[in-house]
Amino acid sequence: MCSRPSTPPARISTQHRRSRTACWSPNGYGNPAFRDPGRYHLALFGQPGPEAPWGFRFEGHHVSLNFTSAAGGVATTPAFLGANPAEVPSGPRKGLRVLAAEEDLGRAFLASLTPAQRQRAVIAATAPPDLVTEASRRAALASVEGLPAAEMTPAQRAALLRLLEAYARNFPADVADGHLDRIARAGVERLHFAWAGSASPKQSHYYRIHGPTHLIEYDNRGGDHIHTVFRDLQDDFGDSLLARHLQEGHGAPARGRP
Repeated sequence: MCSRPSTPPARISTQHRRSRTACWSPNGYGNPAFRDPGRYHLALFGQPGPEAPWGFRFEGHHVSLNFTSAAGGVATTPAFLGANPAEVPSGPRKGLRVLAAEEDLGRAFLASLTPAQRQRAVIAATAPPDLVTEASRRAALASVEGLPAAEMTPAQRAALLRLLEAYARNFPADVADGHLDRIARAGVERLHFAWAGSASPKQSHYYRIHGPTHLIEYDNRGGDHIHTVFRDLQDDFGDSLLARHLQEGHGAPARGRP
């Protein structure tokens, strides 16, 4: 997502800090040698400053955040968060559900659909083993599947946007608003909701929200191991920003984007 923030790209929303920190917390549960909550790393690319492109990545188990600054804007995707266990079963953090909103709002949305709508939305009886786009450089799916928002009631579209906002609002307000504005300008009615797997808690399930500009994926293996990703289909890793920088500063051919 390209925005023009008044502060550096290092700024992260309070909600994102809570989500990020909570994602660290369960990582040592059950196997602290393998999932050490202290083993996270910061990689810096370029020289931080207002002119030349630069960026950074913060990454470790169940957290991967990417920020790119170029051409007067900031890109903030892909943003990956995960949790295992999905609910901490014991110890001082017993009952902690790091990605509770993402799970509960997704299941509640599925439950709001009529039988005919659910038939469109459910694309497979079995959930995939992981995020369909995995860790690919570009988030490309063969087709757009599921129930289009154009066939939802106003109340259902509002619920779909609340689910989408659970991801977007992990970013600072101005960055989140930029993502949401681009989604709105591209047409909320063009969003599609797809579900695979069980509708029951504690069972494997998957859903995604796919539109012209963004893709959200959520996968829960065995009902207790969650992976999520928020992706910008034009600007992951700053693709659009860097293209604009090359065009404006180095005469490269223009590349369109929504």
